[in-house]
Amino acid sequence: MKEKRSSLIPGMLLIVFGLWMISDRFGLDDSLYDYYPVLILAFASLLLYQAFRNKSSSAIFWGISLAVIGCFLAARNLNLIMYLYPDEYWPIFPLAFGLGFVGKFIIDTQKWGVLIPGAVLIMVGLSSAIDSLGIWDIDLDNIWEYFWPILIIVIGIGILINSYKKSKNNEIE
Repeated sequence: MKEKRSSLIPGMLLIVFGLWMISDRFGLDDSLYDYYPVLILAFASLLLYQAFRNKSSSAIFWGISLAVIGCFLAARNLNLIMYLYPDEYWPIFPLAFGLGFVGKFIIDTQKWGVLIPGAVLIMVGLSSAIDSLGIWDIDLDNIWEYFWPILIIVIGIGILINSYKKSKNNEIE
């Protein structure tokens, strides 16, 4: 049974690649460009299925990250949001990875440490996206200068909670 599951992803990738090559031969390649995010979303859904089925924190991280990136690219390619050039939409990547770290915490609530890079990446992604889109003129240097102590506070809270849980577990034993 395990052999069948391990051959699922390579088989699907070969089928998709073959369909892509056939579409190029028939001149359908331009229209498929708009829909490549669907492939990203399909792979993300497979990872999310595996994550919730097996409680896999690495699968949830990549599943959420790819789902966020795939949704953004699909919306951009289908003109649901304004077209952005790569230097304008790079903030979606730290945002997606930050949400992936939060997903890892949701799967395994014992690991508070993943919330720190998650929060930092989400803050960097959101503030950069707001600045890149011109919604609000943010000087990232000033934000870091004034709010970096919040990161220290979050780390301190995480250490206290972790030590409290360890001491509580030691009392039970």
